[in-house]
Amino acid sequence: MAGDSLNVLTQRFAAVVASVVIIGAAACGSKPPTPTPSPVAAAPRATPTAAIGKNGAGQTEIKIYLSEATGQYQTGSATITDLGGKTQVLVNVAPAMANAQPIHIHIGTCDAVGTISDKLENVVVGKSVTEIDRPLAEIAAGGKVVNVHLSASEIRTYTACGEIPALKP
Repeated sequence: MAGDSLNVLTQRFAAVVASVVIIGAAACGSKPPTPTPSPVAAAPRATPTAAIGKNGAGQTEIKIYLSEATGQYQTGSATITDLGGKTQVLVNVAPAMANAQPIHIHIGTCDAVGTISDKLENVVVGKSVTEIDRPLAEIAAGGKVVNVHLSASEIRTYTACGEIPALKP
């Protein structure tokens, strides 16, 4: 009787070992599962820095990048040029809106837009050109932004903004 129990246990043990060997062999022949990449937060988009230099006519010029504001997906550039006691501000934004867009130079930063320093000509079909009767040194004294608005009726909705760097004396 004791021999019969030992035989049954031996047979069961052999069956378990055989099953493990068969499963292991099958697993070795297959490729391991491909890991699924986990979602990673997008890296912040680098905003190009402003460039201060001279244009072909030898005039001091500041070129700034206008980044999208409040999810409006409008970007562009502003070129601020010294005209010898006056300043020209040339703005290009895309996509162009169907309506005229108010645009100003504000005191502050793009994160904390303050009061209007200078009113610019409205952006029409993505462009604005304004001549301001003030020297570039006053406009580029630091702490100012070029800010594009969605429309006159939605003046508090900003579509694009760029910070004007301070000119070094």
